[in-house]
Amino acid sequence: MYGLLFLVGSNFGIIDDYVIAQTLLIGKDLPYFIMEDIGRYFPLNGQDIAIISKVSIAPSAFYFYNLLQFLFIIYLIVKLLTYLFGKNYKNLFYILILILILSPGFSTSWFRLLVPERGAILFLSVFIYCYIYFQDKQSNSMLIIGVVAAAISLFYKETMFILVGGLSLYHFIFGYRILTIKQKIFDILLILTSISWLLIYYSLVYINKGEAMYGEGVSGQFSSFLKQVLSFSLSDPFALFLLPTLFVVRLYAIIKNNERINPLYDGLVFASILYILTYLKLGIYNYYYLLPIYIYGIIAIVFFLLKKRYFSNIYIKIALILSIILFTFGSFPLGLHSISHYKNTPYNYQKSLSFLTDYINNSDNKLVIHIDGIKGSNNEPVVSVDKYLSYYGVDNDKYTLTYGEDYNNKDLIFITSSTMININDEYFSNLLINYKIIFMKKATFEVPDFSFRALIKSALIKYKPVYVNNHNITHKSDFYILKKIDDKND
Repeated sequence: MYGLLFLVGSNFGIIDDYVIAQTLLIGKDLPYFIMEDIGRYFPLNGQDIAIISKVSIAPSAFYFYNLLQFLFIIYLIVKLLTYLFGKNYKNLFYILILILILSPGFSTSWFRLLVPERGAILFLSVFIYCYIYFQDKQSNSMLIIGVVAAAISLFYKETMFILVGGLSLYHFIFGYRILTIKQKIFDILLILTSISWLLIYYSLVYINKGEAMYGEGVSGQFSSFLKQVLSFSLSDPFALFLLPTLFVVRLYAIIKNNERINPLYDGLVFASILYILTYLKLGIYNYYYLLPIYIYGIIAIVFFLLKKRYFSNIYIKIALILSIILFTFGSFPLGLHSISHYKNTPYNYQKSLSFLTDYINNSDNKLVIHIDGIKGSNNEPVVSVDKYLSYYGVDNDKYTLTYGEDYNNKDLIFITSSTMININDEYFSNLLINYKIIFMKKATFEVPDFSFRALIKSALIKYKPVYVNNHNITHKSDFYILKKIDDKND
């Protein structure tokens, strides 16, 4: 049922997908995502759907591939957990899968097209499946497929080398005395793969970077750090509370109680913690940034909490209870809202663009169209509208797009789902003094955002609005087009 949602009403959205409209939809190649000026390097993102576009450019074709990815990853996770821990815990495995797919990071990644974490997770899952099976079987085919899959995952997301390199380095160092030659070779190949990626990144990107790296503007600011930790806590509570607690408990057990290091499972936890710390250092946040560590974290948590009976540890219990509470009232409702939002927004957006295209083409005058609620440098919705209008054949001499605070004396106002303004009665009452609504497309059904995050945001907007940049509390998938009232004709 969840997977079928990928196909129902699928369409191209307002964020990122305009790149597809300017390339794949008109027979051009999708560019490799390499942005040296800000230090970004994830060249394989979207190249899989570029292959699909050779057969079909329908949105349903691209989302059918998302469905296949989804089914394959779930299959690998369940099969791997069953192999490691037996069939007695299958109900628990399905609960963990539900936590994964209902998280806002997963829903955002799978209900959009150009999110690099999705491809990274696909190949990371193949890698960890082969890696763990190899520890017992030591099959040459598992080694080859595992190394290739790990290498591919690195080119979907820059930070993936931490998960691949962190696990293999930990496993090699702390398992050196007990590992076979083949196991050591596997680890060495993975370490060399990670180092090779770093060298490629340094030579192609880092030495050519501009004045500011991605995320450098907020990194190091304590207030931004607190906001980032709070955001991750509400969207990924198991990653922010349970995994770090497990890491500390294991460290204490190894140092104080002389427990033996488990090169594999401790390595999974170690690499996950490194991954989390990397994003905290970068100072950037999005729902899906920590998503890859779920692949490692699920395996490690089941092993230590059930097989090693760490569930009885008081600190683990506290972290687990806190994570469950935050997931139930923070992550889960946000995940449901994200699913409905990314199902409704593309459809409503394309309907709005269709109306706007006809309106511009039928106008005798050049129109000034204001994209309302777009603040600062976050002008991607403006770029998106411009690119799509071009794709739909609208002459750019027939319109001008503006954004910012001043919407006065504009011919049209376009309100999108990406607006950063709180869309309420007061907002519309001010607009409708000089404008009238000529087009409106609302979601047929949308799950409201009743998460902790939304409640905290509402309170801050009411009492400390200076701390909130985006005042769009409800984040609905609604679109409006308003026309300036002409006293002579209106």
